[in-house]
Amino acid sequence: MLGRIVGVVLACALGGGVGPTGDKLSKEHREAFVALAEQARDAKPEKRRSAVRALAEFGGEEAWRLVFAALEDADSSVGDAAQRR
Repeated sequence: MLGRIVGVVLACALGGGVGPTGDKLSKEHREAFVALAEQARDAKPEKRRSAVRALAEFGGEEAWRLVFAALEDADSSVGDAAQRR
Protein backbone atom coordinates (compact mmCIF):
# COMPACT_ATOMS: atom_id res chain seq x y z
CA MET A 1 0.00 0.00 0.00
CA LEU A 2 2.77 2.45 0.87
CA GLY A 3 4.33 1.89 -2.56
CA ARG A 4 1.04 2.82 -4.21
CA ILE A 5 0.75 6.00 -2.18
CA VAL A 6 4.33 7.03 -2.95
CA GLY A 7 3.74 6.44 -6.67
CA VAL A 8 0.63 8.59 -6.73
CA VAL A 9 2.28 11.32 -4.65
CA LEU A 10 5.11 11.45 -7.18
CA ALA A 11 2.62 11.60 -10.04
CA CYS A 12 0.87 14.50 -8.31
CA ALA A 13 4.12 16.34 -7.89
CA LEU A 14 5.16 15.82 -11.50
CA GLY A 15 1.96 16.77 -13.27
CA GLY A 16 -1.76 17.25 -13.15
CA GLY A 17 -2.74 20.89 -13.29
CA VAL A 18 -6.27 22.14 -13.29
CA GLY A 19 -6.13 22.57 -17.02
CA PRO A 20 -3.45 22.44 -19.67
CA THR A 21 -2.43 26.00 -18.80
CA GLY A 22 -3.31 25.90 -15.10
CA ASP A 23 -6.51 27.89 -15.67
CA LYS A 24 -9.77 27.24 -13.87
CA LEU A 25 -12.04 24.65 -15.42
CA SER A 26 -14.51 25.63 -18.09
CA LYS A 27 -18.15 24.67 -17.63
CA GLU A 28 -17.69 21.71 -19.99
CA HIS A 29 -14.61 20.47 -18.17
CA ARG A 30 -16.35 20.87 -14.81
CA GLU A 31 -19.30 18.81 -16.08
CA ALA A 32 -16.90 16.12 -17.32
CA PHE A 33 -15.16 16.11 -13.95
CA VAL A 34 -18.46 15.71 -12.09
CA ALA A 35 -19.41 12.78 -14.35
CA LEU A 36 -16.04 11.11 -13.73
CA ALA A 37 -16.32 11.68 -9.97
CA GLU A 38 -19.71 9.96 -9.99
CA GLN A 39 -18.34 7.10 -12.07
CA ALA A 40 -15.45 6.70 -9.59
CA ARG A 41 -18.09 5.73 -7.00
CA ASP A 42 -20.00 3.31 -9.25
CA ALA A 43 -20.82 -0.18 -7.98
CA LYS A 44 -19.03 -1.79 -10.94
CA PRO A 45 -15.23 -2.01 -10.57
CA GLU A 46 -14.65 -1.65 -14.32
CA LYS A 47 -16.40 1.73 -14.27
CA ARG A 48 -14.38 2.84 -11.25
CA ARG A 49 -11.13 1.75 -12.96
CA SER A 50 -11.99 3.70 -16.08
CA ALA A 51 -12.88 6.80 -14.07
CA VAL A 52 -9.69 6.63 -12.01
CA ARG A 53 -7.56 6.46 -15.15
CA ALA A 54 -9.38 9.44 -16.65
CA LEU A 55 -9.18 11.44 -13.41
CA ALA A 56 -5.43 10.87 -13.24
CA GLU A 57 -5.13 12.33 -16.74
CA PHE A 58 -7.55 15.12 -15.87
CA GLY A 59 -5.33 16.31 -13.04
CA GLY A 60 -6.02 18.93 -10.42
CA GLU A 61 -6.42 18.71 -6.68
CA GLU A 62 -9.98 17.38 -6.64
CA ALA A 63 -9.19 14.69 -9.20
CA TRP A 64 -6.11 13.58 -7.27
CA ARG A 65 -8.16 13.21 -4.08
CA LEU A 66 -10.34 10.70 -5.89
CA VAL A 67 -7.29 8.90 -7.31
CA PHE A 68 -5.83 8.65 -3.79
CA ALA A 69 -9.13 7.28 -2.48
CA ALA A 70 -9.09 4.62 -5.20
CA LEU A 71 -5.89 3.20 -3.72
CA GLU A 72 -8.03 1.76 -0.93
CA ASP A 73 -10.82 0.44 -3.18
CA ALA A 74 -12.23 -2.97 -2.23
CA ASP A 75 -11.35 -4.19 -5.74
CA SER A 76 -7.57 -4.31 -6.08
CA SER A 77 -7.76 -3.66 -9.84
CA VAL A 78 -9.12 -0.18 -9.11
CA GLY A 79 -6.19 0.53 -6.79
CA ASP A 80 -3.83 -0.81 -9.45
CA ALA A 81 -5.33 1.62 -11.98
CA ALA A 82 -4.72 4.49 -9.56
CA GLN A 83 -1.16 3.39 -9.00
CA ARG A 84 -0.37 3.15 -12.71
CA ARG A 85 -1.06 6.80 -13.32
